[in-house]
Amino acid sequence: MTRGLVFNSSPLCSQDSSTKEALKAHWLMQALPDFGIVQLTGSRADNIQAEFERALGDSVLYWHSSELFSCFAELLADTLSISTTDHAYLQHCLRKWAENDGVLWLVVDGEALSHELLMQIKEYAPLSKKGQFAIRILLRISDQKLHSRAFKPLLSVIHERVAWPELSHLHTSLSSSGQLHQPSVLSRYRATALWFCGVTVIAVGILFATQNKPVSVQRIATEMVLDAGSVELLEEQKPMAILEPISKNEVLKVSEFIKQWSSAWQAQSIDKYFSMYAQGYSAYSYMLPDEWRLWRQERLKKPTWISIEIGPIDLVRVSKAEYRASFWQLYRSDSYQDDTLKVLSLREEGGALKIIDETNQEVRLLSKE
Repeated sequence: MTRGLVFNSSPLCSQDSSTKEALKAHWLMQALPDFGIVQLTGSRADNIQAEFERALGDSVLYWHSSELFSCFAELLADTLSISTTDHAYLQHCLRKWAENDGVLWLVVDGEALSHELLMQIKEYAPLSKKGQFAIRILLRISDQKLHSRAFKPLLSVIHERVAWPELSHLHTSLSSSGQLHQPSVLSRYRATALWFCGVTVIAVGILFATQNKPVSVQRIATEMVLDAGSVELLEEQKPMAILEPISKNEVLKVSEFIKQWSSAWQAQSIDKYFSMYAQGYSAYSYMLPDEWRLWRQERLKKPTWISIEIGPIDLVRVSKAEYRASFWQLYRSDSYQDDTLKVLSLREEGGALKIIDETNQEVRLLSKE
């Protein structure tokens, strides 16, 4: 899942505010068919939304109150002239509508709607014959509200985020060159990490004390230094046993696998590409594996050409037969370009590596110039 698409990278820094907002609105129009729901937040969200609505005209619907529609099903039934809000029948009608190239652009005010209403927007995600989402939702909601525990199921279906950097934020800083820097994941979770490390050091110290064995607090604290990707999941993970270091042969094996995976993607080789994923894999919880493959196949075939470059790979062992590989991926095609921090979870299955999870940690839109 990708959360963190912040438009403050160098390709856009030289543009004035109105130009940046127009670029973001244009990107939203390109991204929503492929992602279904995109989060919009930040101090310039109103301007970006205005550009978005200006570009699409009267085709944009706005949902900000239960007084307009008491539930999402009612909104869809009323807008698309469907005679019932029965869940099963509505899903059937939406599938037929989407297959006939129906499209609905929708701006949802997540700050104004209740938790119950917001959770409903993930229930209806019909796909067109081209594998694109027919209902395209621009969700106006703050990070603070969206990342609360109650919204975890909704967060799992939002894979992209457009935000304007908050210059007034305490943790935002400017370098001597004037370039804007966002806080790292580690700095944002420093308190949690320090608490976790402190409690662990104390617990281990007590354990060793009861066994009359000396303990080096410095050594324990050093061993508990966490990488940025781990800190974000502290509440959900249990401490793992100490694992063996990764051998050179394993590094070469994983690197070759990722090279073959990116080559199959670049060559638009459908069968080879899908063979590198675990059986029954789907990137989205609301898509069956066959539905995900159909959607993904259309996205693979759509560009006239694809070029992919893989940067240095950071490899971590998760278990004896499972790895996590992180790397920057430069993706270019005839219609779209970005630079993505990709994370692949890989596992040995039948003597061969397979992808069991694929996440975009950060996406940087690249200009077409």
